[in-house]
Amino acid sequence: MPIRIGYSGRGRRGPVPQLAVIRRETVVIRRECEAGVPLYIQVPTRSYRGVVLSARAGTDGQEISLRLEHGNADLAVPLPVEGSPEDALETWHVWAELLGCPLLIEDADGRIHDVERRLGGLAVRPPRARRANRFFAERRPRFLTRRRVGGVATGPVLREDEIIARGVED
Repeated sequence: MPIRIGYSGRGRRGPVPQLAVIRRETVVIRRECEAGVPLYIQVPTRSYRGVVLSARAGTDGQEISLRLEHGNADLAVPLPVEGSPEDALETWHVWAELLGCPLLIEDADGRIHDVERRLGGLAVRPPRARRANRFFAERRPRFLTRRRVGGVATGPVLREDEIIARGVED
């Protein structure tokens, strides 16, 4: 990190060269304005919807692409994919974990779906056992740790008595 990605975005007059610098917390997008002045846009990664995997049928077979999806299509950033489809799946998981974004899949008709069920920003998973931890497995059971009420004292009883030496008067 940071990772620099060059790509062509859309502009009013056609494709515009852009550069994205991706960090863990932010994505900085640099694009040229129509006047030729560079414009820098800094977007927090938490505002992105997630990392989208899209597969399209091409002339050479299936073409797989990854992108960082945002609600504003101008702020979406394509991510590099190299190698086989298995490598693309691994890269997809790595990007999502690295940026802390959810995994998303794009259908052939362009709709985007979550891979895992979500409740707001939280992933919904099956519940885990509360005490499935090694720390708790090595502890004594609760009934063995209870205090017992004391009974009659057994053993030697030690007392201290005051010893006074008195003188004898004649």
